[in-house]
Amino acid sequence: MEKAFLYKAFGLVFSSSIELPELLVVNNESPDVSISIHAVPEAIENPILKTSRFEVAEGRFLLTVDKVARFYAEEGRIVFIMPFPGATEDEIRLFLYGSVFAALFHQRGMMPLHATTVGDGENAYSFSGNSGMGKSSLSFSLIETGRFNLVSDDISILSVNAGNIMALPGLPRVKLWADVLEYTQKDVSQLRNIRKSIEKYNYPLEDRFAKEPVQLKAIFFLTTRHQSEISLKVVTGTEKFNLLQHNIFRLQFMPGNSLQQQYFQFTTAILQKTAVFQVVRPRLGFELGMLRDRIEEAIHSLKKQ
Repeated sequence: MEKAFLYKAFGLVFSSSIELPELLVVNNESPDVSISIHAVPEAIENPILKTSRFEVAEGRFLLTVDKVARFYAEEGRIVFIMPFPGATEDEIRLFLYGSVFAALFHQRGMMPLHATTVGDGENAYSFSGNSGMGKSSLSFSLIETGRFNLVSDDISILSVNAGNIMALPGLPRVKLWADVLEYTQKDVSQLRNIRKSIEKYNYPLEDRFAKEPVQLKAIFFLTTRHQSEISLKVVTGTEKFNLLQHNIFRLQFMPGNSLQQQYFQFTTAILQKTAVFQVVRPRLGFELGMLRDRIEEAIHSLKKQ
């Protein structure tokens, strides 16, 4: 009988035939999701959306990553992986934790936000935005102060519990570029590249990780412009809604229109309970420490309200 490893992330228990060292190990819990090495078809029947790289159907998702693997997810419960020759385990896990998990969450009706989230022991704060905006770098800088723990990196899952918006713990690691690690005086020689020939690394944070859901206090949407100063403003009205909808992770993986009303209602619930800020930093030449300080000032002000 094939050995199964048990892990937990985003409130789900994963049974996997392959090791997933970035996830928290659990014992004797009933799995919600099964992950295994298995043959995967080149196409799925009756796709709602089909591109050269992925296909989406009701309850089914197919992703092909050249020289890495073909992935298949079904009904939010099953993931099959068919590795291609020469692929490394690190590369396979990179796409599993990203696009495949995103599709899985959509299938389960769990709206994934493109955000990194930290907690201060009492509340959580999400930093959202497009790739390259500095979500992980800013979060790591906050964690390095000793006043914050990681909740999740790159993908954040929120839930409603007794009327409160809760951020669910993800993976106890953050993905950081070499220059950020150098800036924070970390030794990259013992770290694993997220992918061959890419100077981005998995930095483990098991000792600074929130293992339980944390109530979300605010979402900061990060962007850049050609300006010399960091600016921060409170966002209100329909702009709040539009920002959150724009930053749903891999929205194109949503299976048809079945979740639109559910996501609309969930987005509305989130925005009724959380403060929303837009943070604009200079496109070039900004100081990470200055951005961290501005965010901490905003968090301090929120706590006084």
